[in-house]
Amino acid sequence: MGDVYGEFERTLAQWRSRYAGRPEAERWRLLFLALEREQLVSVAYREDVILARLAQMPLPDEVRRLIHH
Repeated sequence: MGDVYGEFERTLAQWRSRYAGRPEAERWRLLFLALEREQLVSVAYREDVILARLAQMPLPDEVRRLIHH
């Protein structure tokens, strides 16, 4: 599928091995990963960040307004 997906599959396989027989520990590791990714997305999609990016893009105003919305 791609490099990012492949890396994620390898990480999950490593964790499956590392936490073999300890599903609760593996579940916590997965939950912490999800929280970390959610924090990244929250920062990346802040309105001020999006508006700054939009201002730099060569887009018609109507497209810019649509993306902002």
